[in-house]
Amino acid sequence: MTEELKPMDTDKESSAESKSPEMSIQEDSGSDIAPMQTDEQLNKEPFVPGPNEKPLYSAEALTLEDLTLLAELFYLPYEHGPKAVQMLKEFNWLRANSSVVSVNSKGKEPQKVSEWRARAEKFEEMCCSVIQMFTRLSNSANRTILYDLYPYIWDIKSIISMVKSFVQWLGCRSQSSAQFLSGDQEPWAFRGGLAGEFQRLLPIDGANDLFYQPPPAMPTSKIYSIRPYFPEDEPAVYKICREMYNEDIEGVPFPEQPDLIGDRLVGGFLTLSPDYGFVLEDNEGICGYALGTVDVKPFVKKCKMSWIPSMQEKYNKPDSEKDLSEAEKMMLSFHEEEEGLPESFLSNFPSLIKVDIHGKVTDPSVAKSMMGCLLSSIKANGSHGAFCEVRQNDKRMLDFYSKLGCFEVAKMEGFPKGVILMGRSL
Repeated sequence: MTEELKPMDTDKESSAESKSPEMSIQEDSGSDIAPMQTDEQLNKEPFVPGPNEKPLYSAEALTLEDLTLLAELFYLPYEHGPKAVQMLKEFNWLRANSSVVSVNSKGKEPQKVSEWRARAEKFEEMCCSVIQMFTRLSNSANRTILYDLYPYIWDIKSIISMVKSFVQWLGCRSQSSAQFLSGDQEPWAFRGGLAGEFQRLLPIDGANDLFYQPPPAMPTSKIYSIRPYFPEDEPAVYKICREMYNEDIEGVPFPEQPDLIGDRLVGGFLTLSPDYGFVLEDNEGICGYALGTVDVKPFVKKCKMSWIPSMQEKYNKPDSEKDLSEAEKMMLSFHEEEEGLPESFLSNFPSLIKVDIHGKVTDPSVAKSMMGCLLSSIKANGSHGAFCEVRQNDKRMLDFYSKLGCFEVAKMEGFPKGVILMGRSL
């Protein structure tokens, strides 16, 4: 007689009933899947730092609004969610109507200016909600889900941060003649999804290398913000410029002239071309800068008329017949006449730029975002090419600009000695 077969007990109800809740929790803690956050974890008393202690960062739990936003940012293959569509419409409107808040509009239409600023503030709030969602998800207890989603949220966070910075620049520094022309790139040159849509709306839509920002190997929730430069940022920019001039030098270089390096390398930009300046910030303050000028020829004329004479008064001319120190060579440069660059070169690269980031910043993507913001600003105001000047022995900056898509321009008559010019077409 055959034995009667019984169905397999797949739910393991009997074994589950025999185990206590404490044993079940112990078994779950050994799993490679992190437990879900509970209300008990959220109700713990927050850490209160003492007078000499730094505050601890406490991760916030994901909210329903965060998950809804995540779903709407990655809605369907050929359709965006309501929040994503709203962000695209707002950015497109702000871009198209930026002339009412340009630096040379002089507030002729106060009602339109108020409307633009109100909608810009609303758009920035939406961008901040995306960045906040990224931070909360990056600190999620369930690391398995995070590793699956991280490349997507990193990508959208990066492009939204760049767009947010560009809108801030439009609101205070753009010219009324700003142009937003679509490039002649083929459709396949753009990424798909919402990130690709925002890329198309930025002036440097064809700079695919700046938009390609691979996520780090280990997920991080550290956020950097990029914003327009303001006069009160000058000491921090000078400090970074001084510290990064030569990383091999111990201590502060040229302690007797602490402003010398900043005056020589970035002072002219900050004084005569502040409209094309951006700074990079983290939770400790400014840690990078991106500076530029749309047309270097009038910029050089302004420098000769105002900036150089003020520097000649500040720094006495050293005796050029004796052996000069690095500081004296730098001071002498203010008293020497510089030859202009060849017209054939400036016709292709009319804009001068300078970007640098403090060595403590380990995220390589922020340099691309900084360059993207700077090039977007100068291209919106008519530039079609930019160049930077790098000392021949400065390997760090040569590598830095090379990774940002700049290439060494072939030497021609009229180029300064001891300097390499690196260019990039827009």
